[in-house]
Amino acid sequence: MKITHHYTKQPMTKMVNASQAFLLANNKKDFISFYPETSSRYEGFFMRTPNGYVKILSGIEIAGNLKPLEMSLNHLFSTAGRKYHNFTESFSLDKESSVVIWETTEKQKIKLFLDVRGIFEFPDFGRNFEITEKDGVTLIKYTDNIGEPIFVAIIVGNLKLLKEWSKKVYTRDAQRNSAPYSLYEFLLGEAETEKVVISAALTETEAISKAKEHSTVSKIGFIKNDTASSRQTNLTHRNSLETAKYCARRNLEDLLRPDGLMAGLPWFVHPWSRDELLSLPALEEAKAKKILKRYLKADWPGGKIPVIIGSSHCSSDALGTLCWAILHADFKLSLDDKIILAGKILKALEELEKQENSLGFIYSGYNESWMDTIGREGYPIEIQALYSKILELAYFLTGDVKYDKKRNQLLKNIRLYFLNDKVGIIDILSDDTARPNIFLAAFFAPEILTNKEWEKCFDKVLPKLWLSWGGLASVEKGSPLYLDISSGETNQSYHNGDSWFMVNNIAALVLWNVNHRKYGRFIGRILEASTEEILYHNLIGHAGEISSAKSLDSWGCGSQAFSASTYLYLVTHLKIREYKFVKKNIPAMAKTSMF
Repeated sequence: MKITHHYTKQPMTKMVNASQAFLLANNKKDFISFYPETSSRYEGFFMRTPNGYVKILSGIEIAGNLKPLEMSLNHLFSTAGRKYHNFTESFSLDKESSVVIWETTEKQKIKLFLDVRGIFEFPDFGRNFEITEKDGVTLIKYTDNIGEPIFVAIIVGNLKLLKEWSKKVYTRDAQRNSAPYSLYEFLLGEAETEKVVISAALTETEAISKAKEHSTVSKIGFIKNDTASSRQTNLTHRNSLETAKYCARRNLEDLLRPDGLMAGLPWFVHPWSRDELLSLPALEEAKAKKILKRYLKADWPGGKIPVIIGSSHCSSDALGTLCWAILHADFKLSLDDKIILAGKILKALEELEKQENSLGFIYSGYNESWMDTIGREGYPIEIQALYSKILELAYFLTGDVKYDKKRNQLLKNIRLYFLNDKVGIIDILSDDTARPNIFLAAFFAPEILTNKEWEKCFDKVLPKLWLSWGGLASVEKGSPLYLDISSGETNQSYHNGDSWFMVNNIAALVLWNVNHRKYGRFIGRILEASTEEILYHNLIGHAGEISSAKSLDSWGCGSQAFSASTYLYLVTHLKIREYKFVKKNIPAMAKTSMF
């Protein structure tokens, strides 16, 4: 399949062997995503409701089992197109309402498949589709035993109702070991047409009115003729980088809701603390500060921030990441916000100090670190680096030198007890297995070592983790735990082989900051791989989650916030040793503030 991006004057084009998908989101955070042929239960048209995401449309099947030759994305007009031998189809999602428009340049025989259900719900019984015709609109009222009624209004010429259940097999889900691998979908009917308008809502009136409102809208004209753009563009060419940067920024906008930044689409549909806090400096200041204020109001049980605010499971890295983001970003916080922040941090430090060992290192509980499927209980390196950020921000806010002294002693002890002749810096006390968390530590707290000392560490760890296609394995390749093919939801390879684009981007940025001439080959390959993944893999135009270690092949969640944000840090050469936060003494009342 040929994939083309239209953003810069020169379209970005590449021939790929795999069948990739597109994903479009609107301001409501509805989204549509389709592979060339049915591959996943997470593809389709999903409407966001107050109670979560509801799947509406599972597919529009063109007769003849045709496969597209090309996929084209027009980023400026939020339109995706697929080209066949004799015709082109386009998909568009209205910016402000739950309406999808499907069009073709010539009439096609199609079948419409519905799969109305909550995104994580799989009801086998009690699924009712009540179908009526009203003023040229096919209205479907869907009810089941789980959720509220959903109304779907469809405008399509000459629709012949079939109302049959059809079993669909999801090959990509099977490859990911993500059950269920098959479900029954509702074959609404068939038609011969060049346009379908699908509107979904919680009321009949809104569904019908929005469908009629968009009945005359056409977007297929935005799908351009790409015959003159068949030349493949180098991944480090300025136009490729500009397009990928735009995609990464758009990726973050697609994930940004009024209540926070979703970790990813299609299935990480909640704001995960470590994901959105790592992404804060990549957001516009007003949007970032709105997220920050949410954390100032939240509970931090035991001095830690929950993985998802409101949940009971805590993250050992989120609070430090929050402090890192504040130190690095140009957030102009009010004095009141700084007082609140200081009070919460000092209270958190009281709790964290109870968890310290004799060396001043803080404990990370079972699955509390970002490597949350392998236990990793103990004293991980990046958690200690992030602890230093909490202490540093406490000093900057209060001016109390005890926090600065404590931080300096912590950094000294990290150098004394984590440095190791075998791997440079060990990943976790009592375990010298090489993992890429050394780069996270260097990213969050580069002051742990000098650049020359970091070089010596990187020279030891890179050969153990380096993947020739341009990534880092999540565990050293010689480990008995290492798997080079992603095992999907079984989690065997998730943190034991799978390469994370977020980590790769951070590693390349750190290498750039330490010695970009010496490590130019590694930086260049990572940049190429991350750019290629955004532009041409899995969900085209979105930064994905992981790749198998064996070769670049995007798996996991196809649109990931912290992958997009760290890509932006990499291409803008974020200076990791520079802070924008200005030291500000806070009145003593901060110590007694209650929140």
